[in-house]
Amino acid sequence: MILEDDVVLAASAGALLKDSQWIPAGAGLIKLEQYGPPSQRILVSEPVAAPAGHAVARLRSRHTGAAAYMVSRVAAARLLEIEKWPLPVDHMLFNPNNSPLFATLKPCQLILR
Repeated sequence: MILEDDVVLAASAGALLKDSQWIPAGAGLIKLEQYGPPSQRILVSEPVAAPAGHAVARLRSRHTGAAAYMVSRVAAARLLEIEKWPLPVDHMLFNPNNSPLFATLKPCQLILR
């Protein structure tokens, strides 16, 4: 899990993170935060229930910000192979429009229901 130094975890974080069974198979990244104005729309696949009143869905559009996310072992190894990142980290991880890795990382978005 990657957390910026100013992240404040929700009260439901413990219940959500104590088990990983809700993480979709093959997901390289799970974006835990939702950055941007409340009116901002992101495209996701059909959400699947997750613990503590959450859902998780494949991210289908750009969603900037990288304050809190989980990285699979496979995705972490792939990211460590990159010597020089051509884009800011949030665009490399969560932007299908310019990231050469987005499709292979299969990022998901955590959704509070």
